[in-house]
Amino acid sequence: MNIKNELAKLLPTNLQSLITETNDKSKGDYCVPCFSLAKEYRKSPVVIAEELSKTITGEIIEKVEAVNGYLNFFINKNAIAESVIDDFNKNGTNMFKGNVGKDKVVCIDYSSVNLAKYMHIGHLCTTIIGESLARILEASGYKVVRINYVGDFGTPFGKMICGYKLWGSKEDVEKRGVDAIQDYYVEFCKHEDDETYAQMARDTFTKLENNDPELTEIYNWFISISIDETKRLCSILGANFDDWRGEHYYSQFVPDMVDELRKANLLKTGEQGAQIVDLGDLGVSVILKNDGSSLYATRDLCTACKRYDEYKFDKCLYVTDISQKLHFAQFFKILDLLNKPFANNLYHVAYGRLSLPEGKISSRKGKQALLKDILNEAITKANEVIKDRDIQNPEQVAKVVGIGATVYSVLKKDKLKDSVYDINSALNFEGDTSPYMQYTYARCCSILRKCPINQNIKVDYSYLTTNEAYDILKLINNFNETVSQALNSYEPSIISKKVLELCKLINIYYHKEKVITDNETETQSKLQLINIAKETIKFGLNLICIDTVEQM
Repeated sequence: MNIKNELAKLLPTNLQSLITETNDKSKGDYCVPCFSLAKEYRKSPVVIAEELSKTITGEIIEKVEAVNGYLNFFINKNAIAESVIDDFNKNGTNMFKGNVGKDKVVCIDYSSVNLAKYMHIGHLCTTIIGESLARILEASGYKVVRINYVGDFGTPFGKMICGYKLWGSKEDVEKRGVDAIQDYYVEFCKHEDDETYAQMARDTFTKLENNDPELTEIYNWFISISIDETKRLCSILGANFDDWRGEHYYSQFVPDMVDELRKANLLKTGEQGAQIVDLGDLGVSVILKNDGSSLYATRDLCTACKRYDEYKFDKCLYVTDISQKLHFAQFFKILDLLNKPFANNLYHVAYGRLSLPEGKISSRKGKQALLKDILNEAITKANEVIKDRDIQNPEQVAKVVGIGATVYSVLKKDKLKDSVYDINSALNFEGDTSPYMQYTYARCCSILRKCPINQNIKVDYSYLTTNEAYDILKLINNFNETVSQALNSYEPSIISKKVLELCKLINIYYHKEKVITDNETETQSKLQLINIAKETIKFGLNLICIDTVEQM
């Protein structure tokens, strides 16, 4: 039941959009200010509210009070309890899903792992935020195409290959895999201030782009070594992609894109012979360097066009950190100048930086904050936290708790805020943490194991009208709106905060009310509430990529 919509039906048209939830529950559940009617009615808002309070009635309303020009509505708790439980029994958690995306396709580009290099903490945000948004989009009815636009081309590969040819060996790569390749890259970067080395890397990449046989063989070897490990780590985080094609695949279309830009009179010759597009206030976008090699922006233009041709998407989202804001603004503007039909359906979903207490992470400086190490440490520490608990499958529980804690460190905050990842705080079973929510879910499961629901006993809704029960039911009743809000703002933390709030309300309910009582009807009625709350937690946690276990 959409409470606001039901209230709106009972109000004058010019007041319907003014319905808001009250901050003070003693003044009702919802309120409407009548000040905007004063001029039309030629009466004071106080009088208008008093008069309206005597005429507004409905099954959803328990009572209406007029206070200082406001209409305060107290909702019929019995009606809400009946509506929520009836809806859940008919539809399950589908009651939280929407259909705004029906028959629409969304491509979502996230993770964007640089192959042959380490996945580090910097990849955590894009992978988790992107996967969460993909799930929110699916819950809203969209067909989602998950794309990991891998970094498998560009000057860094020139550096890696140069490093290998200078200091590496086939035996070393076969033995150590990505570790060896990354070591060559890091070592080469130590010398890149020397123009001789910098030019060597640029020349090597240009030859690679022109399909030099020897370099192409080394390149393909490096890619094959790293792709399986990348897929493994993404899978641990719950992100499994439909499309793994990267920059190398789309580079074949660069000549056509350059011709199109030239024919549209957008391409100019810039400093030192580079080919550019001048975007005015947005600055200059370099399309081809003076040696004729392409850049990230060039390949992005090709990629967007080919994706539209293939998927006919209604939207395409790019999930990257805020530092790439200008790049996407320029890239989108060029497509607009080319009159591409999809140009206005591209969105950059930006987020802030995530770091460790030690500071900023960069693969150029060495093996800092590797994702595989972060995940392994989280699972190890989770194992230590739960080792004294009497639970089945402790290894599986430790994995779920550890990975969940890591994921929630990203999704608990507004995505644009910078934050520091601290696994010790993240594994706390109290407060704003994933283990707290997972434990609340497990506690609900425990209650239902002790006393299963008997569907033959009719629910007596009068047992679900306490303030504590109503707070839970009201949140669950509005959870589909929570999903919509998260979708509209591309903000998974809206889900995170609401699931945390639900868990807090459930724990308050435990302490205030006895669930399993001597009265079977009362017990079964309360068990219905516990079960719906449990399933709402699970549904919400799944949207933010956190798994649950039934025992902790």
